[in-house]
Amino acid sequence: MRGFLLSLLQVVPLQFSPSNPGVAGLYVLLGSGLYLCCNLFSPQGTPFLLGGDEQVFWMNALRMLQGELIYRDFFQFTPPGTDLVYLSAFALLGPRIWVPNVVQLLLGTSLVCLCFHIASFAMKTAEAALAAALFLVLFFGKWLDATHHWFSLLAVMAAVTVLIRGTCARRVLICGALLGLATFFTQTRGAGAALGFVAFLIWDGIQRQATWRNHSQQLLRLLSSLILTWLILSSYFIFKLGISTLWYFQVGYVLEYVTNPAHNVFPSDQNPLAWPIRYQVVYFALPIIYAISLWRCGKAAVKGLATEASIVVLALVGAGMFLEVAQSPNRLRVYCVALPAVILFVWLMSGVAERLPGYARLRKFATALAWIGLLGVSAHQVWFRNAIRPLIVDLPAGRSAVTALAGEKLTWLARRTAPGELFFQANYQSMYLPLHLRNPTFDFLDRYTSPEFVALVLRQLAAQRVRYVLWSPLDLPRFPAFEQFLSERYRPVWRFTDEYEIWELK
Repeated sequence: MRGFLLSLLQVVPLQFSPSNPGVAGLYVLLGSGLYLCCNLFSPQGTPFLLGGDEQVFWMNALRMLQGELIYRDFFQFTPPGTDLVYLSAFALLGPRIWVPNVVQLLLGTSLVCLCFHIASFAMKTAEAALAAALFLVLFFGKWLDATHHWFSLLAVMAAVTVLIRGTCARRVLICGALLGLATFFTQTRGAGAALGFVAFLIWDGIQRQATWRNHSQQLLRLLSSLILTWLILSSYFIFKLGISTLWYFQVGYVLEYVTNPAHNVFPSDQNPLAWPIRYQVVYFALPIIYAISLWRCGKAAVKGLATEASIVVLALVGAGMFLEVAQSPNRLRVYCVALPAVILFVWLMSGVAERLPGYARLRKFATALAWIGLLGVSAHQVWFRNAIRPLIVDLPAGRSAVTALAGEKLTWLARRTAPGELFFQANYQSMYLPLHLRNPTFDFLDRYTSPEFVALVLRQLAAQRVRYVLWSPLDLPRFPAFEQFLSERYRPVWRFTDEYEIWELK
């Protein structure tokens, strides 16, 4: 750990203020890459077996690699963008445990570099680097869960980068295309961000004293480019499945079973007032930061048209994304749209400090204190992620560092199954990639599974005569039909430390 801290201090010194932004960007790239590598791989280079919702997308990618089709052969209620990213990675590098770690590394460094680049338009290089580090350690690094939320955020922030430099017709079209790409990852992200971009284009037109005809043309370019890009990206799935199928899974099913409070077995997840205080602070701080930033711009507290434009577009797009997730919030969704607020928070704090006596001395002290705090948090994160994965196991998908509970299940199953064998993990999908097992059913059983799909899963299990089923009687929600099916056709053969059970076909 001492060696890690020394390395990190060399990569990102406390008084980080190189005069050349290109050199600073290189520091940000190397520093974020080093931090993520230490959180994704052990000191010996062994990849960590990652957890979280990203495992759903790995499994979807594996099934697509085996010739199956999303929405027809397996369930998903998000657009196929994230599944295709993992499919491309597996097709290029093979279905190995370390491949998702590399995807996470590339995603994280891309987001951090975009954060630094955008922040550089509004503040000094050292402050932009601090904003990038805050986002990396306290937001992206806290979760390390490469789901559709982060990929769609990447597309939106790329659109911000394009429009900060100008609002000519070509840039507006590119911005709309990137929003269409964001919609291909998260169906609501493009629309939420588009609200902010529409407001920004109207503001920009007012600043330029543009005609209403010019206003209308800009908005038409943005929205038509968004829709056309989404249609092009979705054309294969529309051709294979029909637009009605995509509408059902991406809109109808979401409204009925995902965001509908009547089907929510964990209501506190979507109630910010029931969250721990640290998550409440983030949730309620976002709209406040956006409002104060716009107010400062309105009070002519911003010098320079480029700086003013960058602040306005960040505040409006950030507010649009916040309104999107506020319809059905959870902690991960909120963190995944906080990047604009992180940049604006640093900008606001630097503005406050400039008006205080002894600004130069205060700036150095505050910057050093912030970097020391971030170094401490990042060191704890690295230590913790290594400490909870003490086991090194050799699996069909490669060597991996795993937690004790995961290692217990993986080693038991590895001794009794063969790659390519049918297997059903009822509550999640974490066992398939490491063991190269196959899920013969349309879905697994979680809070979003409809009764019709539960019945379909049971019919498929009966028809395929799957040998082993892994499930936990303690998990929620409960599925009485599945439990009855299990007791009639299977027998329990093993119970793990965390109460998960293996049931074998009778």
